Amino acid sequence: MGVRDWFKRVFSGGKTEANDEPAEAAPTAPSTTSVKAPTASAVADASRRSRDATAQLVNMPIAAAIAQAIATLDATQDAAEAAALNEFLRRSADDPRLTADLRIRLSDWLSSRDEPALATKVLVPLVTSGNTAALPALVRLADLAAQRGDAPEQVRLYDEILAIDVGFPGVRERLARLRAPAKAGEAGATLIAPEATRLGAGRFELMSELGRGGAGAVFIARDSKTRRVVALKLYHPGARGDRNARLKTEAQVACANSSRYVVRVFDLIEDLGAITMEHCAAPTLRRMIARGEGGVGQRRAWARGVAHALAVTHNNGWVHRDLKPGNILQRADGSAVLTDFGLAARIGSRVEPAEGTAGYTPPEARTTRVADPRADVFAFGAFARELAADRDPALAALAAQCTAEDPAKRPRDGAALLAALEATGGL
Repeated sequence: MGVRDWFKRVFSGGKTEANDEPAEAAPTAPSTTSVKAPTASAVADASRRSRDATAQLVNMPIAAAIAQAIATLDATQDAAEAAALNEFLRRSADDPRLTADLRIRLSDWLSSRDEPALATKVLVPLVTSGNTAALPALVRLADLAAQRGDAPEQVRLYDEILAIDVGFPGVRERLARLRAPAKAGEAGATLIAPEATRLGAGRFELMSELGRGGAGAVFIARDSKTRRVVALKLYHPGARGDRNARLKTEAQVACANSSRYVVRVFDLIEDLGAITMEHCAAPTLRRMIARGEGGVGQRRAWARGVAHALAVTHNNGWVHRDLKPGNILQRADGSAVLTDFGLAARIGSRVEPAEGTAGYTPPEARTTRVADPRADVFAFGAFARELAADRDPALAALAAQCTAEDPAKRPRDGAALLAALEATGGL
C-alpha cells in the first residue's frame, strides 16, 4: 500500500478498532458542587483576547504568522489567547500558501501537541510532490507511525525512503533495529529472545530498540496499563544490584525537575529494573550535530533549552553530572529535552571522581569528590562549542567561558548560565 492509499485510509473514517477509546465519555451524574458561572464581562474579555491574538496574524505572510503564533504560544499564560493561537495553527494545515519548510515545521508542532492526523495531513502533499522535501516528510511519517505503535507501517516507510535514497542518514540503522531485536545469550542483552517481546508480566510490548550502553538499553514499548507508547529504559540484569540506586535517582530527579526541557518520567518498576519515560521520536542532538543539521537560530534554541533544564536542576539542588549531546533528546517541535539523570547527585555531596563522559567532564573532575554545578556548566560549554562550530562566534565565546580551566571563571550554575546566554550577542 502506497502513501496515497495509506493517507486515504487514515482519513476515510473507517470503523473503530475494538481496543480504541470510545468517542464520548459516559454521562456522569450532575455535580452537587456549586460552580460560579463566568460573568458577562469575563466572557467578553476572553472573546476580545481571542480576537486580538489572531487579528494581526491573518494579514501577515504565512511564514511569519506561523512563527509568531508558535513563539507566542511558548510564552503566553492566557488561556483564551492560547486557545485562539492553537486554532489558528490547526486551520493553517489547509493553507495553500504553505511552503515545504513551513509544512515540516507545522507538522512537527502538530505532532508535539498530539495531533497526529493533522500532522500527517500537512506532510502528505510533500510526499506526493516528488520534491526534495519528500524524504524528510517520509521520515516524519515514520516517526508518527512509531508514536502510534504501527511498526509495520514504520518499516514500510523506511523501505520507501531507502528506495529513493539508499544512503539517507540514519534510516538503515533504524530499519536494522526494527528488524533485528536482541537475541538470547548476547552480552548484557535485556530482551530475552525475538519472540519474547513482552516484559513485566506482559505489561510492556517491546517494539524496537532505540539504543544501549554500559548501564542498559532503551526500547520503544507499548504500555498496556496506560495504553500509550513509551521509552522503556532497562538496566542490564548483571548490573541490577549496582544500578538500582541509579535507577531510582534517575526517576526521582527527573520528576522533581518538572520542566518542558526535562524528560517526563511516568513510572519506576523496581522488580524489572526499569523506568518508563516519554518517547521523543526526533533524533538526539548527538545525531543532529553529527549530520551538521540545524541553523544558527535552531542551535541557539537548543542551547537555551538545555540551559533552562540546568537552571531548574541546580535550583532544586541537583547536579546532572553526565550532560552530553547523546543525553539531549528532541521533541517533535524541535525543543531540547535533557534526560539520563542516573549519575545525578545533590549539590555538595560526595561523589566518585572521574565519573561522566570524557570530553564533557571538567579538569577538576579527575580529583574532586564534591558535586558542583560548575561541572555541568563545563559540560554545557563543550556541548555549546559543538553547536557553534564555525558559524556562531557569540555562542563560541560563551562556550569558551564555560570551559575555562578555573571553575571560578565559569558561570556558577544554570541560572547564571541562562543569564549569560541572554546577555551574550542576543542569544
